[in-house]
Amino acid sequence: MIRILAGVFVFLFSINIMALEWSVRVQGEAWETEDLNTVVYGNGLFVAAGNFGAAFSSTDGIQWTDSPISPNSTASFNEIIWDDARFVAVGKSGIIFTSPDGSEWTDQSSSIGNNNVYFESVAVGDGGYVAVGWEGGASGGHRIYTSTDATSWTTQTSPVTTSSGKLYDVVWGDGQFVAVGSGGVVLTSADGVEWTVQTTTVTDASLFCVAFIDGLYYAGGGEMNACLITSPDGVTWTQRTIPMFDEYYSDIIRDIIPFGDKVAAVCEYLYTSTDGIEWDVEDLSDVADGETFYSAALSDEIAVLVGKYGTIISTPVSGLVTASLPRQINQQNKDGYALQQVFSNPANRLVDISITLPQNQSRVVVSVSDMQGRFIRTVFNGALKAGQHNMQFDASSLSPGQYICRLKSTLGVCHKSLLVAPR
Repeated sequence: MIRILAGVFVFLFSINIMALEWSVRVQGEAWETEDLNTVVYGNGLFVAAGNFGAAFSSTDGIQWTDSPISPNSTASFNEIIWDDARFVAVGKSGIIFTSPDGSEWTDQSSSIGNNNVYFESVAVGDGGYVAVGWEGGASGGHRIYTSTDATSWTTQTSPVTTSSGKLYDVVWGDGQFVAVGSGGVVLTSADGVEWTVQTTTVTDASLFCVAFIDGLYYAGGGEMNACLITSPDGVTWTQRTIPMFDEYYSDIIRDIIPFGDKVAAVCEYLYTSTDGIEWDVEDLSDVADGETFYSAALSDEIAVLVGKYGTIISTPVSGLVTASLPRQINQQNKDGYALQQVFSNPANRLVDISITLPQNQSRVVVSVSDMQGRFIRTVFNGALKAGQHNMQFDASSLSPGQYICRLKSTLGVCHKSLLVAPR
């Protein structure tokens, strides 16, 4: 006979994932930190920025301070790069800022002349700078700008003319720019002016990121699940299989970076590969409470991930120090969304789970994992209406030890711990 004890999971801890040591702490008031969309390392400094003026800097990836880029608190940035001489930051409303040191920033947006442009990404190559994004409305679609000095920018024409098209990322590698976007589009250009559409098998999902690492291009994104393609030349692309974490779900990929001797694709999970073909998955929800990461950067020693609600985590790349992050209380404490009870019935070895939803949800996943985040079992996966719901699973096959019961929906992620002990 087994006994299962339930308790609220405390979000102030360190665990090992892939031999990486992460630590988490709550900093600031709940729900006051905006999403962080981008992080970069350059000139001995990590710089992270996001929505509505959110911006931080750090010399070690551990201690972070407020570091405003724009005096306008509504300015939202989607990407920052370092080109060995300056930081270049781009974002919504056609904004472009530059800085030689990550402290003093200059607004270069005047040469864009279009505050309806949503810049998503910027890259630098032999031919200068390329910034890509999109514009909404009937006359919208892809937007591409080039510059030789990151100060004066010139609009260019995309070969894709659909008004709904969006470009989300651009990278320079092996003598060319590669840009990716909605509908699985891939564009290549040697100079940022003349662009060619390349053929891929991805047509029903968006590609949100592209990287060039060790002679191979990687492009990632997804729709309901993760999508990742690779190419040796930017022209011929092969779709790769990304493992499902809980049998049914793999999170949309937001960024791809070198990661020690591996390549890492970043989202709510950490997908890693040594060859770009076979991929492993680790769940970061126990580190960051299910938050999604949008961007990652590396110094010689530290890897930093940033994302939803100002979440920042970091870890040593080799050997791998403890990271700290300003992050916010999970929505399990908000609006009646809760994993209320997890308790056992020793007579029939069933575990009773009670949850409360404040509104209808098209997809709710209740699962059990071990303390390393490895999936064990899906208890429920489907739609639920608002209100309280009770469900059961048979825990008689679980070995004695501590486990995590996890509730996930669009409202957030909740956890409760389970202690399975012989009786």
